[in-house]
Amino acid sequence: MRLFLLRHGIAEDGSLSLRDFDRALTERGRAELHWIARGMQNLGVAPDPILSSPLVRAQQTAELVAPVLGATFDVAEELSSGADFGALQRLIAAHGDAEALMLVGHEPDLADLAAALVGAHQGTLVLKKAGLIRIDLHGRAEPRAGRLRWLLTPSQLMLIGGMPAK
Repeated sequence: MRLFLLRHGIAEDGSLSLRDFDRALTERGRAELHWIARGMQNLGVAPDPILSSPLVRAQQTAELVAPVLGATFDVAEELSSGADFGALQRLIAAHGDAEALMLVGHEPDLADLAAALVGAHQGTLVLKKAGLIRIDLHGRAEPRAGRLRWLLTPSQLMLIGGMPAK
């Protein structure tokens, strides 16, 4: 399985009047995701399905990316902020027949999942907003069972997507 881990795009700052759950993507975040999705498309990223955290900014990210990649998307509670490794293992296992699966979520959850799967120390991988990790899994999603193929920044993905130079 090709496992893609996508962090949500740039979102509104938190405030006393805005719950963390409800923070939406900014205009800049939406604009960047246009080019990022095209970059993923140019790289041949074709997950099906895409599973998203229920938080608004992650769902909006999945909604923008899914049609460009020709994928469906669904919400998975397991991807809520503060995701547990065991719950994520079970989520991946439940989609074990997929050739490619994308999880859209939060930090440090996704980078910590990636680190565990490839045998790196927690905190050694950093996933920027709208960054993408690809891990190839052969068999189950167990610690050290994956191979890190990519860790791409949003800037790299936008360039791959053909974003014009400023």
